[in-house]
Amino acid sequence: MSVLVYSLGLVFIAFLMHLFLWKIYLPRNQTTVLMYIFFGTLITGVIVLWKFSTSLTVFGVSAPQAVWEYLQISFLFVSLTLSYISTYSAIAADSPSLVMIMNITKAGVDGLDREKLFAAMTDDLLVKPRIRDLVNARMVYLDGDKYKIAAKSILLIRILILYRKLLGIPKGG
Repeated sequence: MSVLVYSLGLVFIAFLMHLFLWKIYLPRNQTTVLMYIFFGTLITGVIVLWKFSTSLTVFGVSAPQAVWEYLQISFLFVSLTLSYISTYSAIAADSPSLVMIMNITKAGVDGLDREKLFAAMTDDLLVKPRIRDLVNARMVYLDGDKYKIAAKSILLIRILILYRKLLGIPKGG
């Protein structure tokens, strides 16, 4: 029980730090800052738990005592963190489907004219913000007037291609 309580507690603390920092300043590379926040919280939290393990009790649950409990806390925390960060990237920017649904919803019971919907779905709304996100995350860079793949993106792309092959998903959309 201590593993669950203290893991969720650390994730909650990191989440609160995320909310607090985003209210003050929205960082340019949000994913990197989230990684620093969450993994900094994990390291600090484990050190504090270890130091005060004999006297700390939260909701009637005493702090972990054994090394294997700290490993379990770390594994659960990392799993939750990676899930949160991958989910965050999906909600940080509006997906094309979400933009379409929001436009149709705004039109009300009369609905949205097909041509107006198609006119609203421009590259300025759907494609260019994603390109800016890739540049800000340093996944691609602009060399003159050409976008080029950054070295750190190649590994990610290979992993995604391998994953798609394993699932039998063809190239493309």
